Amino acid sequence: MTTSVSLVCFDLGGVVVRICRTWAEACAAADVPLRDGAGDIPTFLRQNPTVHAFERGELDAGAFSQRISEEIGAIYSPKEIHQVVDAWVLEEYEGMRDLVQSLNALPEIETACLSNTNALHWEDLRRMPPIRELAHQHASHLFGLRKPDEACYRAFEEAVRRAGREILFFDDTPENLDTARRLDWRAERIDHEGSPAQQIRAALEKHSVNLGA
Repeated sequence: MTTSVSLVCFDLGGVVVRICRTWAEACAAADVPLRDGAGDIPTFLRQNPTVHAFERGELDAGAFSQRISEEIGAIYSPKEIHQVVDAWVLEEYEGMRDLVQSLNALPEIETACLSNTNALHWEDLRRMPPIRELAHQHASHLFGLRKPDEACYRAFEEAVRRAGREILFFDDTPENLDTARRLDWRAERIDHEGSPAQQIRAALEKHSVNLGA
């Protein structure tokens, strides 16, 4: 017998909310100057152990900013690092609140998030309407684990009491989706350059989640 979807889970950045995609964009959002030598910072941060530790809740914002400043040769001060990172989250994507509300209205479906984030961003994220209205709100720094580590997904399954094909998961990062698929989750990639809400609605239909009119 085919298992039906009973939980729709979202990554946040690039799926529910728009985030800065470049260091230059984040500097502009934070009103911090873009300096010579800053061009390689995004690539450096993407696989940086200090960033990963921050996302697992092992560092507070002050320790994180100090370490990153030191690691990039003090191109930016700890205060500036804090300002830029704090400005990274921009706004919710159009249509996402209506989509979450439509899902919450379905008696057979619950909603959730599973995001790699940090304590600096978390409370601001949770105040955004589409995230505030999710039934289950989970994040890497709360679990002490981050995607794509399989243990993060297992912790999420235990928290929401769902597993495998019951979960329909939306993320914009291929390696995060790969782990989800290994655990037999239904997983769909979102392209942040398009409309996430439209992409999600199409995927819901594909997986027989009917939002109605």
